Amino acid sequence: MEDAGLIRGYVARLDPKGLGLHALAYVFVTLIDHREETIAGFGRLVAREERIVECASITGSADFILKVAAKDPEDLETFLMKGVLATGMVRESQTHFILRQTKTRSPWPLL
Repeated sequence: MEDAGLIRGYVARLDPKGLGLHALAYVFVTLIDHREETIAGFGRLVAREERIVECASITGSADFILKVAAKDPEDLETFLMKGVLATGMVRESQTHFILRQTKTRSPWPLL
């Protein structure tokens, strides 16, 4: 797999709670428009924000889904209000707290 270029790197799987991250959430984000500069600006925001651990462009009523880690709900609120919504790029967001993760998987299935 290494010779074929299928392995992008190696990581350690860390326990979020052990790191003091007691709030995990999925945040659905709808941008104010779909202009190239708005999408690129949002991409830069995602790239520099450590709390955003995953981001995907999606179909449906939202444009992106983010997986966000925070110390607690108040920390998440501050991040969303001052770090995401205050940018002026987001028309709407919807946050869903993760109550319990029943399955997490780093290795991709070899189907």
